[in-house]
Amino acid sequence: MISEVFIVGLGQIGGSLARAFRENGVAERIYGYDLRNNHHYRKILDEFVSLSRGIEKADLIVLSTPVREIIKLIRKTGPVLSSDQVVLDTGSSKREIIAEMKNFPRPKFVGGHPMAGTVKREEMAWNPDLFRGKPFFLCYPDESRKEELREVKEVVVKIEALPVEISAEEHDLLAALTSHFPYLISLALFSIYLEKRGQNQKVDDFVSTGFLGATRLVLTPGMMGNDLLLTNRDNLKNLSKLLKSRIDELMLMIEQGSIDSLIDILNAEAEKRRSWYENAGF
Repeated sequence: MISEVFIVGLGQIGGSLARAFRENGVAERIYGYDLRNNHHYRKILDEFVSLSRGIEKADLIVLSTPVREIIKLIRKTGPVLSSDQVVLDTGSSKREIIAEMKNFPRPKFVGGHPMAGTVKREEMAWNPDLFRGKPFFLCYPDESRKEELREVKEVVVKIEALPVEISAEEHDLLAALTSHFPYLISLALFSIYLEKRGQNQKVDDFVSTGFLGATRLVLTPGMMGNDLLLTNRDNLKNLSKLLKSRIDELMLMIEQGSIDSLIDILNAEAEKRRSWYENAGF
């Protein structure tokens, strides 16, 4: 039974979890810590406490910081955690986090990743409904202890997210394709735009909703983006090679004037995309 929760990192995910936990009766008391001691945190917590105090009090500890900071926190807290405490992280890459968790078999560690988020910032981003109906991936350092960790799955269900159990390796491969690689492409496209804008500011008159959508992920907080790219580099390298070869193929078709048949095929497939994500809002 979880009675006290401690959330480390009160950005969009950590703050939204605090509100979701509160509104769905996940815990009796919710504590939090963030490097920034923002007075707004008092709106979503029972108490803003130090890292050591929160770890001392909590049944469930949620690490909701950039990935490499999560790894540091695991190293710092792993030796002092009891066998009764549960630690859940929310990092968007999992392989390196799970590898670090395996170094501390006594506490109950679970790798998590809620597939949710918006471009809103600070307290405007704290939304108790952020996770509703969204996948919440769960990775276990030790599959044999999965039954011991069913309470984490129950928490995910309570906030109306959809628990999806997956290996860290498969998670990172699929997250690279649908999230991390689009972020990398967004960075590259926006950097080209800035270069061309320096040469001709009339380009701003041509900025469309398509361009804004394609570069939306540039708004990802820098440290978070930096860490997800660095901790999923192998998958990104493979996808970069694949993208380059696919662009080369398309350019060859363009040069040969034979791309129309491919566009017909892709347009037919695009109808599936339209139906799958008709209400996605983008």
